[in-house]
Amino acid sequence: MKIKFLFFVLFILIAAGVFYYLEAFQELNREFSASAISLAALISVGAGIYATRVYGLKSYNGKAFLLITIGLFFWFIGELAWLYYQLVLNIDYPFPSIADLFYILAYPLFLAGIIIKMKKSEINSTQKNKNLVLSLAMIVFVASFYLIAKATFEAGLDFWETFFNFAYNIGDSILLTLSFFIAFLVMQYKEGKLFRPWLIFIVALLAMFLGDALFFLYPFEYEQGDNWYYVLSEMSFVLSYLLFSASLFCIGSLTKDVRESFLKST
Repeated sequence: MKIKFLFFVLFILIAAGVFYYLEAFQELNREFSASAISLAALISVGAGIYATRVYGLKSYNGKAFLLITIGLFFWFIGELAWLYYQLVLNIDYPFPSIADLFYILAYPLFLAGIIIKMKKSEINSTQKNKNLVLSLAMIVFVASFYLIAKATFEAGLDFWETFFNFAYNIGDSILLTLSFFIAFLVMQYKEGKLFRPWLIFIVALLAMFLGDALFFLYPFEYEQGDNWYYVLSEMSFVLSYLLFSASLFCIGSLTKDVRESFLKST
């Protein structure tokens, strides 16, 4: 399993590096970015399906991963819709659009999946530590919401742009907050094999948050598409999906290996 994990990490680094080089130095069009992001999103959906099948829908882990996978699927549909606007309708910056509806639908699914996972996991910690994590998560939520909301008002957007900006603001603040709760969960696995896959899941959430934050904090730069804000945002989306893929596949593979070892020993 260690070899598989290292292989996925190496693959992700190479893929992200190639994307960065092509996007930053070859001046490729937006269709390239949208296609690469859509492909990465599709891979993450496949990894989510694999993890869900390993656990089975009768288990709480299976239900949690099913919700997360559906969330990834909605993101994938959103990426396809964005690509359709660019390839077929020749709209370079389709915001707001139907794609945004699918993007936003993913957030409550991620939240529900993580809540199920947290609620059913046996977390051994003092009430003081739990309160500390909750307090830090709330501070992060309020701070991230304020920063993006401030940028939204200063940008002078129309009604629908403002509406979706706030919807994303809430969703991204939830993602960032979830990373704290998952970090709390991950500490329970620090001596086990699931530590690294869940750690990668946290990094995937943070990468998605970074991509969205750059998109909304620098809308005019992103719309121009020929600057570092745009490149870093697009690369963050690709990296996030690939990290989700690695995390979910490793979690499923580890669980499968443990079950097979247990059956062989009995």
